[in-house]
Amino acid sequence: MGWETGNTQIRRGTCNRNRSHVIPRYPQRRTTSEQRLTVYEPAESFNNRNYHASAFTELANVYVHHKQDVVKGWLGNRRKRATMVQNVMDDGIKWKRSAVMSWLDKCLVYLQLIFVLLQVSWGGPARIAEIACLRITNGQEERRNMYFDGTWIMFLFRYNKTRAILGRDRRIPRYPPPVAVKQLIYYLTLVRPAISYFMKHFDLAGKNEIDEYLFVDHKVGRWTEQTMYRVFNQVTTKHGIGQITASV
Repeated sequence: MGWETGNTQIRRGTCNRNRSHVIPRYPQRRTTSEQRLTVYEPAESFNNRNYHASAFTELANVYVHHKQDVVKGWLGNRRKRATMVQNVMDDGIKWKRSAVMSWLDKCLVYLQLIFVLLQVSWGGPARIAEIACLRITNGQEERRNMYFDGTWIMFLFRYNKTRAILGRDRRIPRYPPPVAVKQLIYYLTLVRPAISYFMKHFDLAGKNEIDEYLFVDHKVGRWTEQTMYRVFNQVTTKHGIGQITASV
């Protein structure tokens, strides 16, 4: 028996808990004879312009095999199922809205922490105006900003202030550090697909942007520059990170 909304359908079952191959592994300090490392390098195409395409939707990559793990894990756990599911019907599952909203609130905190982590950890931070438009998949007219460069995630931005001089946009790649890459992969592989399903299932704000932009939540939808300034100040204050401002 499955649960579905729109074109999304997930079968009941248990999740695959062995996800170690999903995350790129980075070398530890070892002697030359000990430097044996298995690195997963996802398939990537800079020429794929299909709508909502990305490395996380590429069938050749392992990520697509884990996008249902969160919900399958709930359905396979008796206690969690009792918390999240109201009843199971022939045409699908009726979810407990309050429980799902509580889970989405926790996912929002996770996304806020990822946002601040990116801003403070990758050297010269991207401007808020760039981050507000950060696409994780291709749009109908604009290409995505996030790609894999080997085992690293690369955010590729266009800088258009020099267009009048050079006659073209300047492309600026930004590489988050391994700690941020790891969290992004966990979030986009395991968490984001479930968020997308529930936002569409309950007709929440951001349901039309959740599959295209990175910074979208169920309360305000796609983040604006003002939202990002507020989130940055709230998170840094809460965690005692003072004397830092978001890049404009």
